[in-house]
Amino acid sequence: MEKTNIKDISFDILKEKVDFISTDISFISVLKIIPAVKSILKDNGELVILIKPQFEAGREKVGKGGIVKDSRVHEEVIQRVVEKFSDEGFKVIDITYSPIKGGQGNIEFLAYIQREKHDDKHVVFSKDIIHKVVEEAHTYLKE
Repeated sequence: MEKTNIKDISFDILKEKVDFISTDISFISVLKIIPAVKSILKDNGELVILIKPQFEAGREKVGKGGIVKDSRVHEEVIQRVVEKFSDEGFKVIDITYSPIKGGQGNIEFLAYIQREKHDDKHVVFSKDIIHKVVEEAHTYLKE
């Protein structure tokens, strides 16, 4: 369903749960879609989200033109997203960076997530892995 606000979608609208969701969300945090995702994604369903730091970091951490250049901010953003999804019963399987910068030149990240059958708390994805992914992104995508 392209050009659809996922926050407006629910099980009542779809009438069935889905196996897979991919998202490319702008102007809001991916954290705001968790309730909708939980209502429409099957147990063990998979989700790929595009993490856009400019919409996840606070305004004070976003630079001129909406650009987030600080690798520490990238790590903070990814860690917060990972922790929240984990707290909500999802398992973060992998994280990587997008090989294509966002429209304004932002480095963006992809997370591969699975909805667990039970809403148990999970071990949060390793900070060391997040650091390595961010470091690789900054090396590969440097200006």
